Amino acid sequence: MAKQKFKYQFFLSSSSQDRQYVQGIHGALKGYKVFHSEIDLKDSAGEAYFDVISQAIIQSKDFILVVSPESMKSKWVQIEYQTFFNNCYAKDKRRIFLVKGEGYKAKDVPVLFRNFQMADTIDQILSICGESESKTPSEPVINAIQEKQDKIPVTKKGFKPLRLIIPVGALLLIAIVAIYFISSKTNSSTNSKEVKKSDTLSTVISQPVSNEILSKPATDTASVLVKKDVEQTVNPKVLVESLVPVPISTTVFPNGDKFEGQMKDGKMHGNGTYHYSSRQLISEYDTSERYADAGDFLVGVWNKGELYYGTLYSKDSIVKNKITIGKID
Repeated sequence: MAKQKFKYQFFLSSSSQDRQYVQGIHGALKGYKVFHSEIDLKDSAGEAYFDVISQAIIQSKDFILVVSPESMKSKWVQIEYQTFFNNCYAKDKRRIFLVKGEGYKAKDVPVLFRNFQMADTIDQILSICGESESKTPSEPVINAIQEKQDKIPVTKKGFKPLRLIIPVGALLLIAIVAIYFISSKTNSSTNSKEVKKSDTLSTVISQPVSNEILSKPATDTASVLVKKDVEQTVNPKVLVESLVPVPISTTVFPNGDKFEGQMKDGKMHGNGTYHYSSRQLISEYDTSERYADAGDFLVGVWNKGELYYGTLYSKDSIVKNKITIGKID
């Protein structure tokens, strides 16, 4: 296969607020073909901004992100580095370099690049690319995200668990109602006193609580008592509130992602399935920083808009990962 040719060696991404500081970085790249929107967009008058940027990203071999408080606030800078990462980034082939900008602070680095090392100067990046003539090259800039996920054995295609939640919940409700009436009938035959009709159905769960989640009802029509010695893997206050199912709604987000499940106060809350339209970080609270690819879907439980725990599947319904975040206050 013929080696791919690129129009630009580097795509330089920065905020216009850092114009003077970035001019020095751009000057250090003199002699290399560089696309920088501050300069190159002037030659593209009349064309859509995003079309010009996306084409330049595709035609650039490597990506340089100037990290500063101002650049990390820029929506366009965010679009640029996410577009390159999702569509072009390839370890040791098409790299992403981070260089300190004016007023740089470690907390400014996006979660996506927390495992990348930071270059103090542009010369360090050039030395890594083998482009610098310096005899004492600086410490290498790591340009690959460390793989933290263990390989998970591929399982056979299975059913989608979400489809069973409502039927199973209905069967449990029918069984509890049946037990209640049988118990009431037995008590009436052995007890001479008249038993008053209860306003609410009270049930004691004597077996371990499963991971199947029961949603919160619109009104309090039943109370559930859980024994203290019941084995639980999750917080029962979040997961077991009622046996009455809540209607499932579908929400489509601006980035193309889709959520099918329970909502509360405009946020994902309860059971649901999240469909990913592009490669992205699953949760900023995930210490392992795991990613979902385009077409993947996650079946799990959400609490006030944040993932509580769930299972990530590929678009072919193959299990990829089991993720537990826990309660986030």
